[in-house]
Amino acid sequence: MILNDENTWPDEIVEYLTKHGHIFRKWEEPPEIPIPHDEMLAQVAEYDSFIEGLRTVLSNHELRGYHCTRLTELEIEEIIANGMQLPNKAMLSKRIQMLQNAGSIEATIAERLQKEN
Repeated sequence: MILNDENTWPDEIVEYLTKHGHIFRKWEEPPEIPIPHDEMLAQVAEYDSFIEGLRTVLSNHELRGYHCTRLTELEIEEIIANGMQLPNKAMLSKRIQMLQNAGSIEATIAERLQKEN
């Protein structure tokens, strides 16, 4: 299975994500207006249920993977100054732009990262 190529994913994973993916996508962007507490609790419960269902589907497959994160000095300074941020599309975009502005990555690389992530 190649993570960036859905054509290589097992059918049951694709089916589950197709059916329930909207629940996960709701968490990509922060809400434009504050959500009432009860509604937020319901959304968290729905998300947790989705994750448990995905774990069940994934448990039928052997998965091997890795996670690697490397922070630049500029990113470390940003965290110290402003704290950790939620890892969402807006934060990733800001991080990429900050690295481009500092000359740490070229514009073509920044554009590719924005497009593919």
